[in-house]
Amino acid sequence: MDDKDSKMVAEVKSISARGNNAEVKQDKNGEWIVYEVQKKKKKVG
Repeated sequence: MDDKDSKMVAEVKSISARGNNAEVKQDKNGEWIVYEVQKKKKKVG
């Protein structure tokens, strides 16, 4: 793994430690983009 991959994995671990989900996508330039996703549960009815 190179330095960019290590940073991506560290970011995913950091997001997961906060209890959120992480999405990883690759942009057109080949760079990895990490999104922090917060899912909220709402009761209806």
